[in-house]
Amino acid sequence: MLRVHTDPIPNGNPNDLRQPQTIHLLCIIVWIGGMVFAHFFLRPAVAQLEPAVRLRLMHDVLGRFFGAVLVASLLALASGVWMIGRVAKQAVQSGGSFQMPLAWTVMAVLAW
Repeated sequence: MLRVHTDPIPNGNPNDLRQPQTIHLLCIIVWIGGMVFAHFFLRPAVAQLEPAVRLRLMHDVLGRFFGAVLVASLLALASGVWMIGRVAKQAVQSGGSFQMPLAWTVMAVLAW
């Protein structure tokens, strides 16, 4: 059975999570969006170039992209861990216990 949480922070301010959620979402968009762009748009377009030119272009583009992905993945990891910690802390402070939802557990396991 799927549980829907309307208040992600028990007895807390839901706005406390807006900034880390935004950072987390933007990082994932950069990461996945960049992979979609590189695979479905860039790769087919450069296939028509001479091999030496294609190699240099892909090296330069992917070098920049992987630098951005490194930053994005670290920020996504940090913001995800912070949000889980924040929700767990609020749950415990309000006298409850914290049990991570299945979707969060799946995301955390996939991140490793």
